Amino acid sequence: MREAEFRAWFEANDYDGATIGTQLARAKRIEQSYGDLDELYSEGKLAALKSELSYSTSDERANRPNPAKFPVNGNIRNSMASYCSTIEYYSKFCAAADGLPLSKEQDITADAIEAAMDEFDAIGLEGFKSQYGFGTPQKYWVKRSANGKLYPAKAVVGISHGYVPGGAPLKASDFYGGQGEQAANGILRKLGYEIVEKGGSDNIERPFLLYDTEGQEYQPTRTYNRQTGASAFRLQRPGTSNRTEDAEEVENTIDFARAMLLDGRLARVKRTDGTGPANYIGYGKSKLTRYRLDAELARQIGVPPEGGIFGSIERASGDQEEKGAMPELATMPTNLILYGPPGTGKTYNTALEAVKLCDGIANYPETIDGRAALMKRYNELQRKGRIGFVTFHQNFSYEDFVEGLRPQQAEVDEEGKAGSGFSLVPRDGVFKQISKVAAENKGQAVTSDLPPMDGSRKIFKMSLGRSWSSDDDVIFENALSDKYVVLGWGGNVDWSDLRYDHWEEIKKRWRQDHPDASGNDPNMSQMYTFRANMEIGSIIIISDGNMKFRAIAEITGPYQYDPGPDGEYNHRRSVRWLWHSSDSLPRERIYRKSLSQVSAYQMRSAFVEWEALGQIISSSGDAVATSGEPEPYVLIIDEINRANVSKVFGELITLIEPDKRAGMANALSVKLPYSGEAFSVPANLNIIGTMNTADRSIAQLDTALRRRFNFREMAPDPALLTDASKRTGIDLVRVLTTINQRIEYLIDREHRIGHAFFINCETAEQVHAAMRDKVIPLLQEYFFEDWSRIHAVLGDGFIREDMLDPPPGIEGDRLSSWSVLAPFRADAFDRLAGQVMKLEEDPGE
Repeated sequence: MREAEFRAWFEANDYDGATIGTQLARAKRIEQSYGDLDELYSEGKLAALKSELSYSTSDERANRPNPAKFPVNGNIRNSMASYCSTIEYYSKFCAAADGLPLSKEQDITADAIEAAMDEFDAIGLEGFKSQYGFGTPQKYWVKRSANGKLYPAKAVVGISHGYVPGGAPLKASDFYGGQGEQAANGILRKLGYEIVEKGGSDNIERPFLLYDTEGQEYQPTRTYNRQTGASAFRLQRPGTSNRTEDAEEVENTIDFARAMLLDGRLARVKRTDGTGPANYIGYGKSKLTRYRLDAELARQIGVPPEGGIFGSIERASGDQEEKGAMPELATMPTNLILYGPPGTGKTYNTALEAVKLCDGIANYPETIDGRAALMKRYNELQRKGRIGFVTFHQNFSYEDFVEGLRPQQAEVDEEGKAGSGFSLVPRDGVFKQISKVAAENKGQAVTSDLPPMDGSRKIFKMSLGRSWSSDDDVIFENALSDKYVVLGWGGNVDWSDLRYDHWEEIKKRWRQDHPDASGNDPNMSQMYTFRANMEIGSIIIISDGNMKFRAIAEITGPYQYDPGPDGEYNHRRSVRWLWHSSDSLPRERIYRKSLSQVSAYQMRSAFVEWEALGQIISSSGDAVATSGEPEPYVLIIDEINRANVSKVFGELITLIEPDKRAGMANALSVKLPYSGEAFSVPANLNIIGTMNTADRSIAQLDTALRRRFNFREMAPDPALLTDASKRTGIDLVRVLTTINQRIEYLIDREHRIGHAFFINCETAEQVHAAMRDKVIPLLQEYFFEDWSRIHAVLGDGFIREDMLDPPPGIEGDRLSSWSVLAPFRADAFDRLAGQVMKLEEDPGE
């Protein structure tokens, strides 16, 4: 097997590192049992081997043994389909790697080469690039003896195929790695042409390396464009998505480096160790924080050969007007705790702060109408998933907050039969869930070309392989690449006829070949869902097991019969991909029920979080252009001091620091203990906590937490009760002031009571109810049922003391018996306030 060339072929076709590694591993395993793949190809035996390893649904039902010479784990049918796909890949690679078919090599003449050169002179390099995909830089050039002019060797030979009888010009996509170049050079040398290895900065790909916060090395990567056949560096156009057709392609490293370093453009780069896909990443905006550039390129651009995100890049000329400022970092994230005694408006101000962080402004007056408008916007943002809420308690743990192992019942199979037993699987906690969603956000949509997410369309769940199974990754990848969804049920029947819009016709046709098929046979039920129930415009959620989803699509075309290479997955529908990610999101974000393992079924619209679904799609940059600046997210942690903060936060204590967030100056990531995933906290996630000081003093908080949060005291504000005093006829300003003065004297200021107990009172009766049902029980808790101290705070207008005589025969002192008056004395509030006035008039009394 030509491993290096096979890898290059995958990379040229824009496959990610995980897929390439999987395919190479499978190819090696096939070779261990069946011999060299190149020999099998040259002997015409790959097709026979693929047939030998084929394993159909019928084979599975007949319990046919594994047809391979090597053992496999898991489902035999899925495994064999994967190995057959690998054989298919290698067959295509071999056909393409021949570069210039041998049957045509002897037909290439000097006249054909000269004609290709004439065409190059006529349409130029840009014409070659746009029409055939050939462009610069190219290493090898052919010299034309007539004028000494140089032409790109591989391009000229490829086009010359169109100037031989019965031939057709080859495109750049017909060449892979250096093999196509060497084949082209061989033809030219046979015809007497001189090959020149052209130099110069215009066509030499000089080194340009970038580094993330962990020191991992990245480099620019050329990407194959299946539409144009070109292989070039890609830049994201401002305000567009990451789709191929929206990208800007550049040929030279110098243009690529200038775009990233000076213009702040997002560009396709990949890790130099070969792991992971090529992604759009921004220098200084994302996780890339340092660069190292070839000295000659650095001189031409006017930047130092090495640099970091701090400060700005000065051009070599030293001209301050010519400075290329580094892209600005995102707004520093907020870590805030609102603390104070009960009833001081912490919850209200938490909602206000959250909306302010999300919207940038929050102009909501402290009135009933203002409060209603604030909560309307707050609830809207919460439904979209941009505001999360969690309450800490004594039993809240790291596993609830970040991630932990949770029991999961064996999955239901395609026919609805439940598996047996349980297994422990990693499950994301509330913080990790909202972090993932925030990290996916690419900004606000700047176009409106999106289907409505209001429940007006049908919505379906569908499976496309399993993201955690390397055996099924090809199904999902191909569907993404070619914009379709595919169903494995339904056999090899073409269901295109209009009569199959009806269930009875589908059932009738399937039972022609399978007379014993029951009404629950998924070949019928699944086909009806896929063929008839799904409509153009319906929404499809691609699941990842029962608890996550990894893609969202909109159906754009009718059912199509398109036989798969293995006689399975024959049924397709074209789609428009609205969102997809290699990092699946929890289904709770968009659906309030668990997802079934059935391949395709209609979801219940009433359980769909439509606004959250729309938020994910509109901010992903997949289906529409976005602003590029991630939208803020907020996690509210109520009663943050009631849990063991050190235990709950774990390593997040460090990661939540503003400068340690992803993309910031000192960004850090950690390997999580249960899933093994690398995790960092996105910079667009803000954290707001609330803390009731009556439960625990701020001085008792974990020191590490105190260092990483800003604290804002929410103190009682009697002045806010002015309007309530007028409405109720009770001087609530003085009442609250008096109560809190006495509480602070008897306990401390952290146990005062807040204005919220009375602020919404409209009548005197409501004030009495607040005193009886809220204030007095709170004082009982504060003073541990010491009613004499409660009396010292309230006076005798609300409670009274009766004296109890000792029972007959018992010698002892009389004891106090306290009770709450019902009703209160008519002048209870005047009595309370009057005692304060008396103390002020005669401090010595």
